[in-house]
Amino acid sequence: MLGDAGVESFGDASTRWIARRRSSLLDGPSKIFSSWADTWTIVAGTAGAVFALFPRRAWRSAMTLLVALVVEISAFLSVTYVVDRARPDVEPLSSVPSTGSWPSGHIAAAIVLYGGLALIAWPLVQRRWVRVTAAAVGGVPIPLAVGWSRWYRGLHHPTDLLGGVLLGCVALYVGVLVARRLFPDESAGRAEPAVAVQEARR
Repeated sequence: MLGDAGVESFGDASTRWIARRRSSLLDGPSKIFSSWADTWTIVAGTAGAVFALFPRRAWRSAMTLLVALVVEISAFLSVTYVVDRARPDVEPLSSVPSTGSWPSGHIAAAIVLYGGLALIAWPLVQRRWVRVTAAAVGGVPIPLAVGWSRWYRGLHHPTDLLGGVLLGCVALYVGVLVARRLFPDESAGRAEPAVAVQEARR
């Protein structure tokens, strides 16, 4: 078992509690939210972001996403294989992955991609409202929606989600450190020249 008996008992009870409160009103949104962190969604989203960053020569930002995703996937596959925790004992609303339940790879990947995009958008984007929106939406609400959907659909215990949050944050942190080490002289998204041009036009 993962954790002490009290935590396990609470996790099982909460998963059964949410399963009893499923409704057609929530089933649809939960499926959509869960799909935001499906494997191909994350891979395609990361690839698209990296290619979009190439014209700006934002190598550090691109490397941050790539390294963080590699770390997240590698750590997830290793940890879930070793722990091999069983999925919740409720009827799932989605196909059950062959991997173990802990940690949640979906929420970890959501933090890496959407949190990573919010992080790198801050120095790259000049409009303050865009930066604030990216940070406010990508940094917290999307990973929360993904985590809720996986719990609601009977695929994870609450502690699996916490493990996924930890894994995603660590992977993103490692991505930032490695990218800074590889590109120490790159300006933060090369925002300064753009700002200078805007100032010169005033």
